[in-house]
Amino acid sequence: MSTQVSVHANQPVSGPTDEELIVELQTYAIYPGRSKLRAALKSRKNWVISDVRLKRVLDLVPPCREPDGLLHELFNAQMPALNPDGFAKTPQAIAFSGVGTPFEYPIEPQVLKPRLPLAPYTTQILYRELSGSQDLLLFGRGSFDYAVKPNDDLLLFVEVYRQRLEKILHPQDWPFSQFVHRMKRSSPIQLLFDYYEAAGKIAGLPYQDVVRQFQAEWGFNPLECLTDKESHPDYRLMHALHKEEVHKTQFMRMRANEWRWSPEKRDSIPLDGEGRPVYDLRKDSRFSMTITKLDRRAGMPIGELKNVVVYPTPEGDVILERD
Repeated sequence: MSTQVSVHANQPVSGPTDEELIVELQTYAIYPGRSKLRAALKSRKNWVISDVRLKRVLDLVPPCREPDGLLHELFNAQMPALNPDGFAKTPQAIAFSGVGTPFEYPIEPQVLKPRLPLAPYTTQILYRELSGSQDLLLFGRGSFDYAVKPNDDLLLFVEVYRQRLEKILHPQDWPFSQFVHRMKRSSPIQLLFDYYEAAGKIAGLPYQDVVRQFQAEWGFNPLECLTDKESHPDYRLMHALHKEEVHKTQFMRMRANEWRWSPEKRDSIPLDGEGRPVYDLRKDSRFSMTITKLDRRAGMPIGELKNVVVYPTPEGDVILERD
């Protein structure tokens, strides 16, 4: 009696698609050889790729092209969809459902909230013009405020996104429900709010104070139309991890392309042992910035905070310091 084995040619296999593999391969400036490359993919991504498939996909990787710059690269990047089901797998996950008020972080009720200017939005514009080098002023409790200076790449994003957001906020004949929907899914407002949030964490400001200032300046709280699940800290951490990973991949693809295309730039683009551009969290991560503590009464800086970047990890946010 013979045993018949059925083989399904169309059965999906575990591992990356060709498109995902190509994106990963584009982060290499120099390929270390197929055997080492397969080992690196297994170690870093837990991908098991056959030599035959790797050879085939390497032929599909587009040739390098003249760099467009980080701003163009990231503006045109397709961000993979975030899987909400992954929320249940985060370390401190709590199941939530339905629409409600944003998650409230505990704060000290006996400390007075920061006093905001009468015209918060105009104040920020004037501050950027007068300070010259600073981009954002966060209002603290007591007698201290905080000046924020992002790295050059982030500053480009913030400036362009502010312009886009101002167009969205320009008076329109939209029903309020449509306005809320547009704002909720607006990339500019989400990036700007993430920027405020990261700066507030470095400055040590209560979360509600940052939300309150953002709403006073822009007239909209991006958390109000989120579900309890989406506004919960665990979900927001997972979302930050997702965005940081997308940023890192796009950044390294751009740097690898620059290395291959422009020999004169190779001295300024260090590579790791695998032939990929080095990704320095303190300089290259999504929200790298310098924050200066200000004496509100004297109007003078007290000194720069050592912290330079908020980096999300599965265990929570980590604030890295200068070397």
